[in-house]
Amino acid sequence: MWVVTDADAEHPGKVVARAQRANHQGGTCLPSALVADTLDELRVMLPIDLTRRDRTSALPPDVLETWD
Repeated sequence: MWVVTDADAEHPGKVVARAQRANHQGGTCLPSALVADTLDELRVMLPIDLTRRDRTSALPPDVLETWD
């Protein structure tokens, strides 16, 4: 799953997608990230054949959307 946010401390002012591996403790982020100026630019960078999911209330407020 890819988690998209606009509140990444390492990349202020950017939109960031981080791959996350799910586990019983909630998941861990993998070391690499995709970084873009806009959400539309970032969406083009994501791997093909993913499905976009809207943010749910269970996610932190800085998560814009997820892809899996």
